[in-house]
Amino acid sequence: MLLLPSFLREIEGPNFKQKYLNLIKGLDDESILTVARIISRALLLRNFRGGYIDFFSREEKEILDFLKYEYRPSFIKLEEGLFCYKGWLFPSDHVSPCAAYYEHFLGDLSSLSDISQKCIIDAGAFIGDSALFMSPYTAKQIFAFEPGRDNYELLQKTIELNGLSNVIPVNFGLGEREESINITKDLSASRCTNNAASNTETANITTLDDFVEKNSLDVGLIKVDVEGFERALLKGAVRTIKIQKPTLLLSIYHSGGDFFDIKKMIEDLDLGYRFKIKQQFAGSILAETLLIAETF
Repeated sequence: MLLLPSFLREIEGPNFKQKYLNLIKGLDDESILTVARIISRALLLRNFRGGYIDFFSREEKEILDFLKYEYRPSFIKLEEGLFCYKGWLFPSDHVSPCAAYYEHFLGDLSSLSDISQKCIIDAGAFIGDSALFMSPYTAKQIFAFEPGRDNYELLQKTIELNGLSNVIPVNFGLGEREESINITKDLSASRCTNNAASNTETANITTLDDFVEKNSLDVGLIKVDVEGFERALLKGAVRTIKIQKPTLLLSIYHSGGDFFDIKKMIEDLDLGYRFKIKQQFAGSILAETLLIAETF
């Protein structure tokens, strides 16, 4: 619900018609239906005055039942600060279904053979759950960026617990320029803030372009979930995207602007990307919506 006001401002704005048509242009039918479903449900909630709305499909309800009765109970606490899921070990049970259940739709990509011989960038690595499930998809390195100190330490533990020799933790955020910013201390995510309160910390930001150039990386995949910082990150990654044309997995649900504008940012580079929009559904009408961009 916290995402809804920003989303509705875009829908109710004067440019909605053109933004909607731009968003669905070139998408497959399934992606267009996903976009339409998200928008129609947001409009239903706009007029919601209490009571109960039953707008989840039978398939979605089955997913919710699976997550509740099979996925979550599969996390076994072995001891304090140690959890097991399908043989994988985690220092916390805050593991996103996007990584463990959906695996960010990696298995559906057309570019897997290319990705398997190139590096992966995991921007917004959290505690390492995404990097863990992405690690079998490449013979090269995964660079897992997490700016928050607490989550970074958990990321390091996940790597150590599972012997992930190809995952390299990086205690930086990625953005439009090199800078230091305040972020909130949050076990679920690290978010940019203008306040320097007791629940914030200073994070170092670099650009993906600089990091790739300094380390001479050949990048096959960029996964981005950076709590509304996506467009800034992309501005600092234009050179890498133009030259290497990696597959992109981009979260577009943190704001209405992200939802409607990120696809156009990539299209305007005129690199021949093809797009899909999928939702890693876990009970929200907006959250975990993913823009998938491939040149294959």
